[in-house]
Amino acid sequence: MSRLICFLALVFAGQTITQSAVAEAADYVSLGAAYVKLDDDKSDESDMGILTLTFGHQYQEHFTFETRLGTSLTDYDRKPSWNADGSLNVALKLDYLAGVYLKVSPFDKAALSPYLTAGYTWIQNSLSHPLGRIRERKDSPSFGVGLDFCGERYCANLDLTRYINDHNYIMDAASLNFAYRY
Repeated sequence: MSRLICFLALVFAGQTITQSAVAEAADYVSLGAAYVKLDDDKSDESDMGILTLTFGHQYQEHFTFETRLGTSLTDYDRKPSWNADGSLNVALKLDYLAGVYLKVSPFDKAALSPYLTAGYTWIQNSLSHPLGRIRERKDSPSFGVGLDFCGERYCANLDLTRYINDHNYIMDAASLNFAYRY
């Protein structure tokens, strides 16, 4: 317990020092689309498109906190059925993706800036088949890399993230996002 209190005190002290050192923090909101590849041990790999919404706050020159929300773009109206060969055709949908991340960039105000992300993600999938629907929740530490293309108010970025990294369940995404800084 004392280690936790010491850790929280250090985080608070670091936050206070860095906030006083940075006069202007940049907040942003971004909207993006991602191609997601889901691989689990139970079935074949699945591909889907998702829509993401990101809220970010530049905490310090090189550190940004992000909250990401997402949902599937795939059409849920597709009816699962039995294939001619006897295999089951199912519809997979990402009900939600939610996560918090720390984004680290070596360059502060550069027009082209690479970055690394690390955080934690929660997801819920729905798997529909002729006998009903199954919901599955997963959560995992997440990590990724990306590249920001920024102007004064507007940014675009390319991002590769491993959202779920469980021993038998992996969810990777490649996304393109457009952001507005305010």
